Amino acid sequence: MHESEVAAAIVSEWLKPGGLLGDTTRFNELEWQMLENIAPVNESAALDTLLRATDNEELISHSNEKRAEFTLLLRSLAYEADLFEKAASTLLKFALAEPEEGSSNSGRKILKSLFYSHFSGTLASPKQRTEFVNALVLSNDDAKLKLAISLLEAGLEACHFSSSFGFDFGARKRSYGWYPRTLDNFRNWYGAFVQLAAQVGKSDTPLGLNARGILGRAIRGLWGDEWLNETLIEVAQELAAVDGWPDGWIGIRNALRWKKEAINGESLEQLKMLEKQLAPCDLWGKIQAKILRRGDYSVELDGEYEDEPDHNSGLGWYERILEEAEVLGKAAATDETMLSDLRPFLSHSGHTNKPYCFGIGVGKEHSAVSALINQIHAIIDSNPNRAFDLQFVHGLLVGWHSVKPQEVGIFMDSAIGDPVWAAYFPMLQLSVQVDDVAYDRLIKSLEIGLAPSWRYAQLSLGRRTDSLSVKQLSVLLNLLKSKPDNGTEVAIHIIYMVIHCAADKDANYRQELQAYVAGFVAEIDWTRLNFENHNFDYHLEKVIEFALSGNDPYKITKLSIERLLAQGDFKFMMRCGDLHRPFFKENPIDALNGVYCNDEVSSMQRLLILQTSRNDETALADVPADAIIEWCKGSPVERCKFAAEGCKLFDYQNANDLNNDNVLSISANAIAILEIAPDKKKVLEILVRRFSPSHWSGSRAAIMRQRLSLIDQLNPLDDPELSNLISAEKKRLSDAISSEERWEQELERRETGSFE
Repeated sequence: MHESEVAAAIVSEWLKPGGLLGDTTRFNELEWQMLENIAPVNESAALDTLLRATDNEELISHSNEKRAEFTLLLRSLAYEADLFEKAASTLLKFALAEPEEGSSNSGRKILKSLFYSHFSGTLASPKQRTEFVNALVLSNDDAKLKLAISLLEAGLEACHFSSSFGFDFGARKRSYGWYPRTLDNFRNWYGAFVQLAAQVGKSDTPLGLNARGILGRAIRGLWGDEWLNETLIEVAQELAAVDGWPDGWIGIRNALRWKKEAINGESLEQLKMLEKQLAPCDLWGKIQAKILRRGDYSVELDGEYEDEPDHNSGLGWYERILEEAEVLGKAAATDETMLSDLRPFLSHSGHTNKPYCFGIGVGKEHSAVSALINQIHAIIDSNPNRAFDLQFVHGLLVGWHSVKPQEVGIFMDSAIGDPVWAAYFPMLQLSVQVDDVAYDRLIKSLEIGLAPSWRYAQLSLGRRTDSLSVKQLSVLLNLLKSKPDNGTEVAIHIIYMVIHCAADKDANYRQELQAYVAGFVAEIDWTRLNFENHNFDYHLEKVIEFALSGNDPYKITKLSIERLLAQGDFKFMMRCGDLHRPFFKENPIDALNGVYCNDEVSSMQRLLILQTSRNDETALADVPADAIIEWCKGSPVERCKFAAEGCKLFDYQNANDLNNDNVLSISANAIAILEIAPDKKKVLEILVRRFSPSHWSGSRAAIMRQRLSLIDQLNPLDDPELSNLISAEKKRLSDAISSEERWEQELERRETGSFE
């Protein structure tokens, strides 16, 4: 239809201001689908409509639920070279209106996808794309400058290409976009981006530092072409004049380490020569290259890029690098100029722990660590909204404490209520061993309440609580769980590790700990927990299991299930079934009694709450077969129906992978419940109804048909009455599968057919 001038004219009229689809800010779902369908017919008109819409700040805001559809459509409209600049500029508005770390369909990521040399989805030339990036560089706008760095990074990528975005657009024939088909294409693309990155990198600014880092990391993928090698050598000389270009040295070392076999002859000799020229030779150069930059441990040991690290020697090479970092710290401690400005050591990207080891060296050797602490205090105080990496400070305190523990104690006492240090105090105190004095300080810090809860999470690391009694732990953890900023969650992480380490403690300690944990679990306010972290789910499960291992699991189970069932928050209820699982696994009879009630409607509502994240399973799936049968026998008429609704229905080839394609057989639980059920017809209907998944990928009908083949397993004793019932259910399920297949075929026809 895009080839029809009449169709294009009609779409143009629809998309004009005041036209049928001229104002996207007022679109309903149907109108939006119409726009997506007709956009390929007249791309220019569609792009103009979207551009007009971006004048509405609400539309481009991160809160707009339709922004993903807008940005994906803009990516498709950026395909043609003559529309690229306008489409990219419109995408830029969305990118600037969202957080730096967005979703997979964020404007930033979609805009960045247009600047790779492969799978970009656009025919825009290298010149068009470098000019777009250069305009951002010249803008002097911080947000645009950060985006420019991101786009430069994409443009310099030379090894790893993929795309999570589609390339189809209506009935238009499209490729994956422009890519370098010839050597000249390759040189034009990468030469332009190298020169642009170098231009930005020549400035001694944070932006220039980022550009030098990106270009340094790109060397491994770019080195090898004769012409591009010469370009990189020239650029290296220019950037070395700024700060020695330590990122370039690291990049060259990476190329020599991992790409040596692909580089030979003169090219390899050139690279080795360039490595020698950029190799840091003075103390500050080594600190920049080996401590402050994002490097690779295995390429930073002097003279060792010829061979891979000797993995047979354990972590010897790793330990040598950390030892070198401490040695550099000791050397810096005796040179006043090296530590005159500590800001670079507080903004480390966090990729390695070398600043920590460097700090240890400084702390051991510096004659006045308190002066350095005061300098750091002033830096943090003058930038209250900035996120600092305090690895260096952590190491500094460790080294300082090893030589002058009394001075460290004086500092810790002053830091508890200090306007700056109080927020960081848990991390500061936990830099050294936790004794009774340190414990008292942590309690005081919790009572003051100026440090966020997550900073106490370090108590879960390195067996830092080993020196504390259960009584001390209980006081600390009770204060922590009362904090509204996820204090309970942090306390659970700490308890998990305390339990893990309790294996080395005596029986009295473990018994005392179990009694405390049991009370802790019974009092949890479940609505205050954050379940986005899967590690937390696991830690919570283990904490509950430990609590139930004591002498009174009934009380804990009863109180916990009552609290869980009493919550009304929908988001919380979506995870409620997962929270019940440990109770059904460790104390199944009491858990079943806790959730079951004689009222059928209420029981079914509770089963909905018990749904877990494990593919149509409820928490009842964790109940062993013998336990669920014992419970059902207490009142089999009603309890068998309840159990059939939520019991484990299938056994899987892999118990940890409940994929619909992984079903192996009917579970022993389901077979046993049906066997003892007085109302076999009703229980069988319930079980067979569950053969149809509520969550699936691929063909639902295919999943149902595979499960249909297992239905006879429900009658292992060939009971005649049950055989007749199963035959009837087979017919009903087979008809449902045929209906589902017809629906899937119709859906596929609608989705794969083009509007045009």
